[in-house]
Amino acid sequence: MARRGFTYWNRKFHIYLGLYFLLFLWLFAVSGLILNNTQWAFVKSKPVDVRSELPVTTPQTTDAFARAQNVMRQLDISGEIHAVNRPKPKAPHDLFFSVVRPHYFTFVQVDFDGGVANVRVRKWGFWSGFARLHTMASMSTRGQSMFRDWWMTKVWSVSVDAIAVGVIVMLCGGIYMWWQLRPKRRVGIICLSLGCVSCALFVIGLRVLFM
Repeated sequence: MARRGFTYWNRKFHIYLGLYFLLFLWLFAVSGLILNNTQWAFVKSKPVDVRSELPVTTPQTTDAFARAQNVMRQLDISGEIHAVNRPKPKAPHDLFFSVVRPHYFTFVQVDFDGGVANVRVRKWGFWSGFARLHTMASMSTRGQSMFRDWWMTKVWSVSVDAIAVGVIVMLCGGIYMWWQLRPKRRVGIICLSLGCVSCALFVIGLRVLFM
């Protein structure tokens, strides 16, 4: 059996890595398409607010973030804490925080003296929630630091990093395979140059837009 070199294994790796990432890339592409075309009839959906008033007990801790986590456990709320006391709660409420999930947001105002939590859940339709997967990068804020506190967003974050690294590896492997095809180099250089120019114009346009 002939010795299998880098070219052989690069081709195999490129193919199977592409198959592994297929659904992830489709998810990214479809959610991005929907996010960019929210005017489509099947995507349009008005959020529905569901309000409730639930009893709570006062946590022993005085830290606002820890209090929010405690109240979430009492009310059986799961998700990523988006912000605590931003904006600051108005009397008689002592604590305000919001919790994010792809399909709905939960806003909680707590009056510890009265032992009551006012909960407002804003629910979105399926496609609106699906589109939010494209931007699912919510992070909790605590002081000057930002971090993720929900296990689902931690898994999502690691998955996105892995996909990004995998795509970079695939692109490098693809460039290597193209360069091995001498008759295709000229056409490839033209396509690569056009892509670089288009990307540069796009980046310049974004800089002008946000200046």
